[in-house]
Amino acid sequence: MDNPYQAPAAPVLDLPGSASKNFKLFKISGIALATFLGSPIAGGILLAKNFSRLGKPRQAKMALIYSSLAAFVLLAIAFLIPDRWHVPNYPFLLVQLLTMQQVAKNYQEADIREHEAQAGAMASNWLAAGIGLLTFLALMLAIFAVIVAATALGWAGTPD
Repeated sequence: MDNPYQAPAAPVLDLPGSASKNFKLFKISGIALATFLGSPIAGGILLAKNFSRLGKPRQAKMALIYSSLAAFVLLAIAFLIPDRWHVPNYPFLLVQLLTMQQVAKNYQEADIREHEAQAGAMASNWLAAGIGLLTFLALMLAIFAVIVAATALGWAGTPD
């Protein structure tokens, strides 16, 4: 015998703008944290992930390109400043951190807020920290490899 109180079986429609969001976005704070721990490259990776998940592949590619370019420019400036100038390190950190945070706010804050309002899941800031630390490790390994190669080829080292 059928249950008269049972709800009828009907397909569930996924309407545009509905609350079902099956992807996670990184918060602005996660992007800033990754940038703090792993350079603008790490922040750019998270920006690119958000753009990709939002269906904006062109912006994702540009985020990676511009954040990598910014990191290498900052790194080059840091290496070119003579030691006798005694420039502290924190201005470089502040510039990259505040710039990446502002870029994330300008380009993704509205999408992130809309995603949250529609009950969309947010990626963990611990994951953002892990991506930042892994990016830092990769950068240090790359810099070490360049220094070792330059020394082995005689381009750097102690003068004779």
